[in-house]
Amino acid sequence: MVFTEQAGTFFDAGLAWVSKTFGWYYMLAIVAYLVFVVAIGMSRFGSIRLGPDHSRPEFSLLSWSAMLFAAGIGIDLLFFSVAEPVAHYLAPPDLTPESQAAMRNAVVQTYLHWGLSGWGLYVLMGMALAYFSYRHRLPLAIRSALYPILGKRIHGPIGNAVDITAVISTVFGIATSLGIGVMQLNYGLTYMFGVPETLTVQVILIVLVVVLATISVVTGVEKAFAVSPSSTCCWRWH
Repeated sequence: MVFTEQAGTFFDAGLAWVSKTFGWYYMLAIVAYLVFVVAIGMSRFGSIRLGPDHSRPEFSLLSWSAMLFAAGIGIDLLFFSVAEPVAHYLAPPDLTPESQAAMRNAVVQTYLHWGLSGWGLYVLMGMALAYFSYRHRLPLAIRSALYPILGKRIHGPIGNAVDITAVISTVFGIATSLGIGVMQLNYGLTYMFGVPETLTVQVILIVLVVVLATISVVTGVEKAFAVSPSSTCCWRWH
């Protein structure tokens, strides 16, 4: 926040190193997660309820699907479905801009981000949280997914470290989505109503989005499922 240019240079260099060094692992992990959740869903384990045996879903499959898309990737479908492939086409990382190869690669990259591979990640995390929290009554936290490995140690320093890491990672992810979303919103307001593009306006928009998101979370999905700065999904069981 104080040394933005130096921080930008540092993080850009770190991102480039991670991508170059661990890009193969990232791609392998994405495929492995997707194959795993599909295999679980099609196996006998797919019939295990994410709650007690007598529990039933509070909402229909259609309602859940609508809420997941609206709160999870609704804004992405409206904006990034067009902006992302165009950006990859105009400024590809390793290809000639506006070439035939860049055009094909832009579609591939877009499907990587918004295709089945991304949903594999959502399903894996949601499945782990729901299974251990609602079926085994463990805390609704990342540490609970490690109970088979750590046992009761999830309630100690190791579990705290896992949750702290998860919270920090989530904050960085939400901060990125919120920052990009607020800039887009500010630009749209400028284009439509002449609202100035200033830091003050953007801070006000951030506060407004956070307040609306908090109200939505506090009131519960049965009353409101509206604003989310990043991909969100949740399970509620009687």
